[in-house]
Amino acid sequence: MSVSTMLRWDGRLQFRYGFYAVYAVVTVLFGLGLSGLPASVRTDTLVMVLFADPGFLGFYFVGALVLFEKNEGSSTRSSPRHSRPTSTSSRKPSRSRSSPRWAHSSSPCSSTAPGSSPSGSCSASA
Repeated sequence: MSVSTMLRWDGRLQFRYGFYAVYAVVTVLFGLGLSGLPASVRTDTLVMVLFADPGFLGFYFVGALVLFEKNEGSSTRSSPRHSRPTSTSSRKPSRSRSSPRWAHSSSPCSSTAPGSSPSGSCSASA
């Protein structure tokens, strides 16, 4: 998928879910709030809002996008939460589902069922 196609679809999704409308309302509210401040603190407050607003609202928009994608089922394909680890050193060796648990025991009688002995070499007290 090309970057332009991806950006076009992302813009459509954001428009469909009303992100641009919400951001327009937030911008108007910030403008009204700044216009009501005294001129002596307006410049400092404007600088603070300009630097804090994209980061603050960006977290909410990214969270909303993740929730919308999860609702549509598209995040399960690209989410790092569902990816497998690349290193196998931290994983336990897996047993075959067809073999019973006792078949992987380290006891000398591991090739037989519990409680039975093939040639009497394994004792029940071991």
